[in-house]
Amino acid sequence: MSPIRAARRTAFAAVLLTFLAGCSGSAHHETGDRVVGLSPGESPAGTVVPQPSRSDPPPVDPAHWPTGFSRTETVRYPDAAVIRAEYTGEAYLNRLAATWHVTLEAPTTYDFPRPGLLRSGHNAGTAVFWIAATWAPSGSLLTVTCTAATAEPRADDFLADCARLDYPDSTPAATARWVHDTWPGLHTAAAGLTNGSMESPPHRSGPVAVLLHEGTAEAYGGAFRNIRLFGLDQD
Repeated sequence: MSPIRAARRTAFAAVLLTFLAGCSGSAHHETGDRVVGLSPGESPAGTVVPQPSRSDPPPVDPAHWPTGFSRTETVRYPDAAVIRAEYTGEAYLNRLAATWHVTLEAPTTYDFPRPGLLRSGHNAGTAVFWIAATWAPSGSLLTVTCTAATAEPRADDFLADCARLDYPDSTPAATARWVHDTWPGLHTAAAGLTNGSMESPPHRSGPVAVLLHEGTAEAYGGAFRNIRLFGLDQD
């Protein structure tokens, strides 16, 4: 592997773990079937994640979620929980990967930050589409993250397709339509941004929250778009 590709894979891993780790604003670790925040200074799997000098703010209650676009990491959202008990997302992920010709890695069990955390991802160096997921030790799906190079003509369709979770009582068509409708405003908000990313207001669909991001990152070869779906605590 060339030094350039190795560096890019390392950068991709750092960005991917940041998105996989939890909601925007902090990294997270799993306790049972929930994901909770890492203490400032900790980082998953040895990845160096810059930490703010101040303490992380508390999660924002869904009743007070923002309604406009903002810089990523401005708001800390509730910690991810299982989307539905016993819902693994296997059929959905297999369909998504087959449709967009993405080869998913077999889920890997991580012993840090807690034994039993499962992660699966795809990184093919020059790929334009990425899919990643995390599961609780029980096998229930926690999060799905999809990323595309902004320059890829099919990026918006891929990311909208990623929104089509198929858990019981899901509304995949409505969620995909929200994704399509939200991109133009987010693109305008991110115009001229040379570092970092902008974030959409969150969309709630049953037990799932959806966030869109647009920005720039070396790991994705420059401009990228990202969708993150994560389970909400139903207690």
